[in-house]
Amino acid sequence: MRMPFIRWGLRFADQFWGAALDRRRWEAAKSDDGRGVVFTLDIPGHARVTKSFRLPADGNVLQTTVSYENLSAETVLLGLDTREPAVSLTWGPQVASGDLTKGVTQQFTWRKDGKNADTSTNKLKPLEPGGRVAARVPAPDWVALWSAYFAVAFKPEFAGGEGWIAGAPTQFSMGLGAPRTEVAPGKTAAWDYQVYIGSTARHALAAAWPTLNTVQRFFTSVDWMDKFSKFLLGILNWFHDHIYANYGVAIIFLTLLVRLAVFPLTWKSMMSMKRMSALAPELEKLKKEIGDDQQEMQKRMMELYRERGVNPLGGCLPLMLQMPVFITLYRMLWSAFELRRAPFLWMADLSEPDRLFKLPFSIPFPFAGGHVDGVNLLPILGAVAMLLSTEFMNPSATAMQNSQQKMMMRFMPVMFSVFMYNLASGLNLYILVSTVLGIAQSQVIQRMDIKVDTTKKKTKTAHRPQHFYAAAQARKREAAREMRREKDQRRSGRGPRND
Repeated sequence: MRMPFIRWGLRFADQFWGAALDRRRWEAAKSDDGRGVVFTLDIPGHARVTKSFRLPADGNVLQTTVSYENLSAETVLLGLDTREPAVSLTWGPQVASGDLTKGVTQQFTWRKDGKNADTSTNKLKPLEPGGRVAARVPAPDWVALWSAYFAVAFKPEFAGGEGWIAGAPTQFSMGLGAPRTEVAPGKTAAWDYQVYIGSTARHALAAAWPTLNTVQRFFTSVDWMDKFSKFLLGILNWFHDHIYANYGVAIIFLTLLVRLAVFPLTWKSMMSMKRMSALAPELEKLKKEIGDDQQEMQKRMMELYRERGVNPLGGCLPLMLQMPVFITLYRMLWSAFELRRAPFLWMADLSEPDRLFKLPFSIPFPFAGGHVDGVNLLPILGAVAMLLSTEFMNPSATAMQNSQQKMMMRFMPVMFSVFMYNLASGLNLYILVSTVLGIAQSQVIQRMDIKVDTTKKKTKTAHRPQHFYAAAQARKREAAREMRREKDQRRSGRGPRND
């Protein structure tokens, strides 16, 4: 059996009409106030089917009624117990509007017993012979199909409904069915629905009916990150509504707020870098003394750090702790409906690349979405800012930072900007402003007369006997150093000579 996919449809039980009525011509009549419409289909001697839709004065919820009037002389049975609904209001195949690559994949979500559950449309499989649905949900509070920017949701105003979804990842249909019903001659069976068709903006979802604003999730598997993303979105909306009605400006204010919130971590990171810089002369001295023995150099470095109370990971750990903040902002700024078609400066849409100008050709590229077809200024400025940041935030590199490591430090910002090249300009705006603020913070802190104590620390730890293998390795390294010294002395003509 092949299921037809109609954007907005009506499906009866298979033993009756199935989806055949979606291909019939209906008679339409508007209501007197112009806010409603009724579609009627007469099947002489059998039934009269109507679909009525009414839009309230505000909101995106359609008050929908489906009715079946029995015009025959016999009782009609619609549906088959738990196997098939009497009639289903359907939607398919997708709700996407150019947003399939943003945020999470399209989800079929339902609410039941006070909590939500969902299944990704990517997990759907084509119908097998005799198969019907991929997921079946008895008696849900509501069912919804949603993407990054838009959602379609059905809420039954009757008991015993059943939600379902069927099809393949690119061609599917979802619906909310009514329970098995017997209709006597001359009688009418009717089922009322609330239907939401609109954006995933949280205020729009909340205005539809209670709990519908829970449908969208920025993260479907990590609950606390989803809540944190929505918290940040709430702050972004507050800046937009109360400070300045532009989402570009709101992103800048949000960036300032995030920078202030993580400043204690930034301070610890920069103090650790300052202590590392203060030890640079001693590390350089160690390098000259030890030479190319990397193993011994690492050991002596760690001993020096331990003696002076310096944590070599102190500069990295605070930055790593900020990664969840960046990841949640990354997902939120990339797929929030509020940024869709929101302009700022030369950017026409903060949910798309900033596109200073479009190239007359497209350049295939394995990164940045597979191609480059325009000049996006924000990621380029972001790369420049990151390169400057690596210089300003740690101007005196440690003795162990060789040319290869320095090249890597310069290469990483460029690669990061390449990966970000075709992503949302709102996200790249956040990265650029955050990087510039980081440079400003580092310059202020470096100009402050802050004394860091790198004097030798007294240790109270008892001396531990050295393991025999470690002692043997130490003697081996000492012998190698003695041989190098003798060799250097012979070259300089100051060592012993064998005549």
